[in-house]
Amino acid sequence: MSAPPAAAEAAPAPVTAAPPDRRDDVLFAVAVLVALAPIAVALWRAATQGWAPIGDNGYFVIRARDVGTANNPLLGTWTSASIGSGSNFNNPGPLLFDLFALPVRIFGSRMGVAVGAAALNGAAVVGTGLAARRRAGSVVGIGAVLAATGLAWTMGSALLVDPWQPHSLLLVFLLGLVLVWAVACGDAWALPWAVAVASVVLETHLSYLVLVAALGAWAVLGFTSALRAQRRLAPDGWPEHRRGAVRGVAVAAGVAAVAWAQPLYEQVTAEGGGNLSRLASHATGSGRVIGLRLGARVVADVLAVPPFWLRTSFAQALRPAPAVPAGRSQYPTLSPSAPAALALLAALALVLALAAWQARRRNQAEVARALVTALVAVGAGLVTAWRLPKGLLGLPVHQFRWLWPIAAFTTFSLGLAVATAARRPRSAPGRRWAGRRLAAVVLTVATAVVAALAVPAWNAHVGPSQDSWAMPVVLRLQERMGVLRDDGPLLLDIRGLRFGEPFSGPVMAELQRRGIPFVVDDEGMVRQVGERRRAKGGETRLLIREGDAALSTPAGLARHVLVQGLSDRERREMDRLRLLVAQHLRAVGRVPLNARGRQVVAARSQATLRRIIGRDDVGALLAYRGLSLLVSNDLLVLDPAWQRRFDRYVELQTRWDRATVGLFLAPPRAQGGP
Repeated sequence: MSAPPAAAEAAPAPVTAAPPDRRDDVLFAVAVLVALAPIAVALWRAATQGWAPIGDNGYFVIRARDVGTANNPLLGTWTSASIGSGSNFNNPGPLLFDLFALPVRIFGSRMGVAVGAAALNGAAVVGTGLAARRRAGSVVGIGAVLAATGLAWTMGSALLVDPWQPHSLLLVFLLGLVLVWAVACGDAWALPWAVAVASVVLETHLSYLVLVAALGAWAVLGFTSALRAQRRLAPDGWPEHRRGAVRGVAVAAGVAAVAWAQPLYEQVTAEGGGNLSRLASHATGSGRVIGLRLGARVVADVLAVPPFWLRTSFAQALRPAPAVPAGRSQYPTLSPSAPAALALLAALALVLALAAWQARRRNQAEVARALVTALVAVGAGLVTAWRLPKGLLGLPVHQFRWLWPIAAFTTFSLGLAVATAARRPRSAPGRRWAGRRLAAVVLTVATAVVAALAVPAWNAHVGPSQDSWAMPVVLRLQERMGVLRDDGPLLLDIRGLRFGEPFSGPVMAELQRRGIPFVVDDEGMVRQVGERRRAKGGETRLLIREGDAALSTPAGLARHVLVQGLSDRERREMDRLRLLVAQHLRAVGRVPLNARGRQVVAARSQATLRRIIGRDDVGALLAYRGLSLLVSNDLLVLDPAWQRRFDRYVELQTRWDRATVGLFLAPPRAQGGP
């Protein structure tokens, strides 16, 4: 007679079903150490090769330094989901700032957040291995470490020290999935850790809301189910199990109270409505969302379509094409159609469900619950993608990064199911132990291989890391900011700055490091750097200008800092090539577009470029920088000699425009003035 379902899922013995072996533990330790190597090397490379926090990463420096001061942050970063919503709001809480505070104090503004991100990733890798090892033995622990190492390789070395929350949370979320699995198996010890990790990811990035809610509900359901089964099957040991469960729940409640104290305090003390109320209004609003069809395509692209969750997909997923012919998708890497995507996700869900059912039939409840954890994560991921707000700037790729940890955990759980299903339950103990040791060796070697692949420098060029060219520029800019006098708070005037520029955050961080007070008057920026930095009026303005604008000094402004993107020789070469390019285009009499170039220019997004080309206005074309799009995407018909000249001109012009930066001081803005 078969055991009842509840009994089949009752706190079973580890899936290794063999006594502990010191040699397995040694292999586990080796796997953990080699998995940490890519993170350590990435941090060493950042420290020795001029890494600097650029773009939004500058805000992590500022707010980490603010922890424990009068500007102590109570919320997370301002979120781009505010754009177009009619309200400004932040991610729920400041736990990531709190975690970075000590490294920033010890290692300074440049390397502090990199050390914090590396430490967080390293702790997540170790925690993933330890949680899986405690749950199912050293061999399974090595398998979990292999999954974490694979995710680190997918991210690439540049992101292993990146504090930007869509990247610094990925290995942490993978740890959270393993902890949810442990809690669902009835492990009370994992409850406080699961609550802590869930609080970190949810407070730091709002896109985890549905995922945390769904996985939390499954963890509670699995935990209570396991407790009931333990009470029924082992009544003599029930009092001890109950005491352990009560302790785990009590500690978890305490962790939750501490983790959420700051955002709750802000909610009840903020004027004009707290942040949690704003988030609730936004969540229940009727704004545009991604939708099921497009959301399913995004999820399937990572979970069910090659190259799945590997490095290529991470770098290319949802990357908008720079030059899109009329009528073509802006996201050419999204391969499946909506019906195909839904079918693929349904097939994946069916595989997970059938594997869980088979594991349950074999009385392998731990395996079954790992598969159910993956199934819940996949389903919650689809709902999240469906309901994410559709931004004004296109698909928010950074809000989908949780797909890669889900894919890594799904691979881990399916691998666990296959390995346990292939094991022969009636084989001799010696043969079973030999097979287990072979598995441990193979997994450790695989971890070492993947870790070795993750060590070389590689940049996915996503998020702030896509502007890695700006790091030396930022360092030169910050070195020269000592000329700015502390004659009262400086108002950083962001008017005229392009969206996503890499300089304003580091400039504010350097002002903070030098003890120069600064304020802002943009509402989103106020929520980014804190209410105490709201401008009151009458402050001297600090302006950042890029490219040609950094060289001109309008009346009333004084330039104090200048960093030029080209040497004098390179600038003369650029000017000479500009004249040659203009002469060639005028001699040809038109912009020599090829067939694909004509299709791209006909697209709705290129209306301005189309008008300029239609007027045959070479000066306007060069001033608009439209030539960069045409040349870098091979949209012109040029002979080899002219192709080289055009390529070199665009290279120099782009470097000049991006890496030439000036800081100006201006008098306070007149009341009602621009």
